[in-house]
Amino acid sequence: MQRLGAKAEEAIRALSNARDAARCCNAFTNYASHKTLLRSLHEGEQDIKRLSGVFVAVKDNICTFDLPTTCASEALKHFQSPKDATVVKLIREAGGLIVGKTNMDEFGMG
Repeated sequence: MQRLGAKAEEAIRALSNARDAARCCNAFTNYASHKTLLRSLHEGEQDIKRLSGVFVAVKDNICTFDLPTTCASEALKHFQSPKDATVVKLIREAGGLIVGKTNMDEFGMG
């Protein structure tokens, strides 16, 4: 993989700092790996799209094929969707980078 530009590396560092800050308030249930984000950024350098390089967090009740979808419930902590929800598919097609799943009341009941 070629060396990414300084702005991409800076963005990954900023995301790492944001993850550390979010841990204290339990804002995310799962995070995309740095390897996945770097690969997505590298692929995005080929063609510029509407959301190229934009970090997007999705609620934990929206299915993603590469992150667990738990609905913030221990009962679903190992559930892995076989495909992306339509909204996630459209975000990815537009060049957006799914960085993680945000916390919520269990099953969105609260």
